[in-house]
Amino acid sequence: GVARAHIDQIANLGPGDEDPDGKRRDWTRHAQKALNNALKYVERVRGKTQDALRDQINQLSQRLRDLQP
Repeated sequence: GVARAHIDQIANLGPGDEDPDGKRRDWTRHAQKALNNALKYVERVRGKTQDALRDQINQLSQRLRDLQP
């Protein structure tokens, strides 16, 4: 949830929008940290839940990479 919230904040910044107080970098770091923590958690889960969580994390990671300038 934390990663998704920060990624959404980054995504809401348009190409011509000002970066509010340099928050983009902070949001990116917080999102990446949350994704890394989620990956650690996924290793303790088994079965279909693990696959579903891993897919969600991969999608969010890809979205974060796509939003990088």
